[in-house]
Amino acid sequence: MNAEEKATELNKMLIRPEMSSLLKAFVVHNYLLDTVEYDYKSNANPLHYCYAHSAYGALVKKLSVCQGIADTFKMIMDRAGEECFSVYGEARELSSSSWEGHAWNAICVREGCYVHIDTTFDICVRQIDQYMFFGKNSIQMHGDHRWDEDLYPKAVSGIDVMGELKKELSIKYIQLRNSGVPAKYMQL
Repeated sequence: MNAEEKATELNKMLIRPEMSSLLKAFVVHNYLLDTVEYDYKSNANPLHYCYAHSAYGALVKKLSVCQGIADTFKMIMDRAGEECFSVYGEARELSSSSWEGHAWNAICVREGCYVHIDTTFDICVRQIDQYMFFGKNSIQMHGDHRWDEDLYPKAVSGIDVMGELKKELSIKYIQLRNSGVPAKYMQL
C-alpha cells in the first residue's frame, strides 16, 4: 500500500461529516501519536532519509520525522475537506537553545480562526502531555517555534480548544463510535 491509499483509508476510518474541523484534527493527531514513532536515525542511509521525510514513512513505515508527520497530517486533513497548512520554520527542543529546521501544521477551525498543531513535538513528549502542542495560537507557539508569518494565516488567541472538544465529544461520541470511529482516537 502506498501513502495515498493509506491516507484515503484513514480518512474513511477516522473522519465523519458531522465532526467539526477541530475534532477531525484531534482524531488525526491522536492516530499519528498512536502509530508513528519519531525517527532519530533518519540520516542512517539515503533511502531511510527519504522515507522519514515523507508521508510514506509516517503512514506505511510508521517511522518519520517532522516533515513526514506534518505532510501526513495535511494529506489526511485535505481528504477530509479541511483547510490545513504544513508550516515550515524552525523550532528548538524544550531544553535547548539551538534552532533547527522543523515542520508542523496550522488548521482552520472555523472561518478566519486558525490554530497550530505540532504532532511531532507531541509524539516526543506524549508521556508528559500528548496535547502540549495541540491547538495553540501564534503567541503560544513563539516560545519554541519560529516561521515566516507572512506565509501562513495567523493563529488567534481566545479559543478554548480542549473545552470545545469536550463539548463536541459529549454530544457526538456515541454516534461517532457507532459509525466506526475508534474510541482510542477520541479520548481526551
